[in-house]
Amino acid sequence: MQDVSLENMLLHVHEDGRWEVRICDPGQAVVFATDQVGAEIPVPFRGFAGKDFRPPELYSRTPYLASKVDAWCLGWSTFYLLVARPMFHSADPAVHDPDWVLFQRRMFTKLFHSRGWRNTLSHQAKDFILRLMQIDPDQRMSLRQALRHPWLVEGAEPQHVFDKEAVAALQEPDRL
Repeated sequence: MQDVSLENMLLHVHEDGRWEVRICDPGQAVVFATDQVGAEIPVPFRGFAGKDFRPPELYSRTPYLASKVDAWCLGWSTFYLLVARPMFHSADPAVHDPDWVLFQRRMFTKLFHSRGWRNTLSHQAKDFILRLMQIDPDQRMSLRQALRHPWLVEGAEPQHVFDKEAVAALQEPDRL
């Protein structure tokens, strides 16, 4: 996909109140293949997706693993969704973002404390995000692994139902 971001996620609500997230705007999408043993084949670098939160490997402008870019972007988007602020603004070495420097040095406690986020996220939420945002793409959690992460599968049963008034409002934009 290569452009996993909150602005490209839609919330689809079914008539019965169940919901699902759908990803749209495949303008930056790439087709990738796997080799004979199932390993992803790197795709050629063809330019940047228009986001500041690109993973660091893209700045080398060399072939990369597209699914690992998506994993990074999912981690960044999850953090932003939960905290309503970016963890850092850019991994671009030319930008010199001080929060990126802390992140890159794995000084997460200092980064979270300095921004007032120390107690904002659960341990499992932090683990989910930080494993998706490993700087080394080979160490980064895959999207398949993310679906099995304890933060998503353990704990309270997810709430897939909106109240009927909210569903009606979503189906009739004039009511909003």
